[in-house]
Amino acid sequence: MDSTHDLIIEGNSLCHNCRFAEAVEFYTRALGVEEWCECFFNRALAYTRLHEYEKALDEIKTKLQNPLDNRLKYLGEYALTIIGKTSIN
Repeated sequence: MDSTHDLIIEGNSLCHNCRFAEAVEFYTRALGVEEWCECFFNRALAYTRLHEYEKALDEIKTKLQNPLDNRLKYLGEYALTIIGKTSIN
């Protein structure tokens, strides 16, 4: 079984090569092993690169129920701006 760290590294590599849909799969697999904030952030970021802003918002809303770093909040605000909403709720 791959470690969370290994799956994140592979997802990051795919993102750097603009293979965002494949990266989402790796971040999802990583979350199946262990829930790391970085997995949620990176998967939400990949969704924004795929123009799947609602999925990015859903990802962020799920994790904003718990205090996390400000990157998720920023990414949520970005996705809201793109789809023309004013609130994550």
